[in-house]
Amino acid sequence: MKELYVIDGTNLINILSINTEPEERKFGPLLQLLLAILNRNESFFCYFDASTRFMFEEGSIDRQMYDILIGLRIFDYFEQVKGGVQADKLILQQADATNSRVISMDTFTQFYDEFPWIERDGDFRLITADVIQHHLRVDKLDIRVEMVEKQTKEMCLEMINRLEVERGNLFGTIKKYDASRRFGLIKRAKGGPTLLFHHNQVIDSNLDYTISGQTVTFKIDFRFNKGKKKFDFCAADIEESKTKIEEETVTDAEKLKQYQEENVTLKELVGGLKKRNRDLNNNIYNLESDTELKDQIIEEKEARIEILEVETRRLKALQKEETKQYQTSIETMRSERNELAITVGFQEQKIRNLDTDLQDTLKLFNDHNIDATDLVMYEKMKSNYKVLQG
Repeated sequence: MKELYVIDGTNLINILSINTEPEERKFGPLLQLLLAILNRNESFFCYFDASTRFMFEEGSIDRQMYDILIGLRIFDYFEQVKGGVQADKLILQQADATNSRVISMDTFTQFYDEFPWIERDGDFRLITADVIQHHLRVDKLDIRVEMVEKQTKEMCLEMINRLEVERGNLFGTIKKYDASRRFGLIKRAKGGPTLLFHHNQVIDSNLDYTISGQTVTFKIDFRFNKGKKKFDFCAADIEESKTKIEEETVTDAEKLKQYQEENVTLKELVGGLKKRNRDLNNNIYNLESDTELKDQIIEEKEARIEILEVETRRLKALQKEETKQYQTSIETMRSERNELAITVGFQEQKIRNLDTDLQDTLKLFNDHNIDATDLVMYEKMKSNYKVLQG
C-alpha cells in the first residue's frame, strides 16, 4: 500500500517561495515536491486555505495554474477549504484518521491536547521541507531536487495527468459536438468539469467524435483563452476508448488483490475513526466534568452573593439605627443647650439685679452716719461688690 502524506499546501507555498513578496508567491516549488512524492510511488493529499490564490500575483502563471488545479476538482488529492474553516485542523484530522505523516513547517503546538501524537511522535510524523542552495530538500524523505524556474505550467500539466491516470478519469463520452464551430464537449466518466475539445485534438482517424455518447480516452491539456487572457484546461490526444476491453482482461486474482487492498484501507480508516470517536468521548467526559465544576463554582458564588446581600441589609439597618440615635442625640444636645442658655440668662439677670441692689445699698451707707458695726458690714459689701465687678 502506498505511503500517504498530508500536505499543508498554503504553509509550504509561503516557506518555499524564497525571496518573494507576500502577494508574489510561487507555485512551482510545491509542484516539484508533489511530483517528487509521486516519483517515489507514494501518494499525498494537499490542503489549501481559502485565500491561497491571492498569494500569487494577479494574472501570473502561478495563479492561473492554481486556479486550474482547483477548478478540475481532483478531490482525491486536493481540497481548498471554505472561508472561515481552519485548514490546520482538517490536516491533523486526516493524518490522525489514516495514521499518516504531515509535511509542513508548522509545529501545531496549539493542537497538542486534541492530538497528543503531535507532541509524542512529532519527530517522526511531522516532516519539514526547505530550500537550501537552490535545492528543494525534505531530509526525512531523502528528497533533494534542484529548483526549476519557469516550468510551472509544464509541471502542473504533468502532475494533473498522472493523478488522473491513477484515478482512472482520463476517459469519458462525447457529450455534444458543434460542427459549425468544430468544438465539442467531453463528459468524464468519474466526474469533474466537462472538457472542451477542438477537432484538431482528435488523433484517432477512425473515431467519429460527432456522435454523442461515443466513448473516448484523452489527456488533459491547457489552451490559452484569448478573451479571458488566461489558460483554461481542455482535452487533447483524443482516441476511441478501450476501457471496456481493459476491464474484461482484469483477472480474478487482480480483483481479489484490489479488494484486499481496499479492505486494508477501510480497516485503517475505521481504526482511525474509532480512535477519533474514543478521543471525542473523552473530550465529552472532560467537558461534562468541567460543566459540573463550573456549576459548583456558580452555586458557591451565588451562596456568597446571598450572604453578602444579607450582611448588606444588616449593615444598612444598623446604619439607619445609628443615624436615628445620632439625630436623637443632636436634638437632646440642642434642647440642653437651650435650657442652659435660659439658665445663664436668668443668672445674668439676677447678677444685674444684685448689682443694682448693692449699688443702692452702698450709696445709702455713703449718705448716712454709721456706727462701727455697720462700717464693718459696709466694707464687706464693698469687697463682695468688687468680686462681682471683677
